[in-house]
Amino acid sequence: MIGKVKNLQEILDLHKKWLNGEEGGKKANLHEADLGGSDLSGADLRWANLRWANLREADLREADLRGSELREADLSGANLRDTILPFKIDIKEQESEK
Repeated sequence: MIGKVKNLQEILDLHKKWLNGEEGGKKANLHEADLGGSDLSGADLRWANLRWANLREADLREADLRGSELREADLSGANLRDTILPFKIDIKEQESEK
């Protein structure tokens, strides 16, 4: 784990530029980042690298995660309400398995 990300807003701003094809943009690489408890509501994280990231208790409401790399990311307790995910989750099916 690389530890708590201190310049998260800067990373998100550069990522947005990268997504828009703007000069100076850079794809967000948050591999192994500690984003636990972070407010990422409404963030555009399409195609971001979030592998092994700690997203426990993060607020991801209305965030866009299409195409993002989430392998081994910890989403325990994260708020995923209205989040656009790169995969489909059938919550009703999961609840019925308990």
